[in-house]
Amino acid sequence: MLRLEFRAMNTDCLILLHPLSGGNAEGDLRRAEASVREYECRFSRFLSSSDLAHLNDDREEHVYVSSELAALLSRGLQYAQLTGGTFDPVVLADIRDIGYDRTFDEVPSETHASASSTPRRFRWTDMQVDEGCALVSRPKGAMVDLGGLAKGAAADLALSELAGHAGALVDLGGDIRTGGEPDDAPFWFVAMDDGYRRSLDTIGLADAAIATSSTRKRSFLKRSYDAPITPTDRLSVVTR
Repeated sequence: MLRLEFRAMNTDCLILLHPLSGGNAEGDLRRAEASVREYECRFSRFLSSSDLAHLNDDREEHVYVSSELAALLSRGLQYAQLTGGTFDPVVLADIRDIGYDRTFDEVPSETHASASSTPRRFRWTDMQVDEGCALVSRPKGAMVDLGGLAKGAAADLALSELAGHAGALVDLGGDIRTGGEPDDAPFWFVAMDDGYRRSLDTIGLADAAIATSSTRKRSFLKRSYDAPITPTDRLSVVTR
């Protein structure tokens, strides 16, 4: 089993590979890593040169974007519709309001935050995406945070770089994608704990994905915000 660890998307990343003999396993691992880094460069809201940052900074109501960003945004709006707005990518203005306006490493730990009773300024229903011409329409000030959606898509892309091997697992900060099999079991086993190294459960994955989140490893604003933030009161689902 080959193992590659690296830092990207402001999180710890891991790729495990069960290689086939005769292939260029090391080269494929590096290409998978490069695909994750490219996704970060293009879709991180923290990089001013990214496609997403250009959209969020544009003051026009109708903006042409790359076809890849249009596809991601369209997928995000589909998920928002499926969940009745529980998942909402048009949440960046509110996330910034609670202080998450830079990476976890840069947010001052002494800053305070609390639930907000102020009505949200924008919702997913305020945005439309025409994938055919890669046109995004939204009110001025409505901004997008792709967050875990981009990480999941990056994990899919990284796994595709390893498709010629017996099996692989891509873990981007808890967003996990698997394909094929490891070298010693019929499944990829993902162990869950409570943050104190006490085991909760183990899940076997085969050509599947799982998204995990916790407040034990990362938090800020004297509250635990690493878990998903609810669109209604802007608090972590764990702190509710």
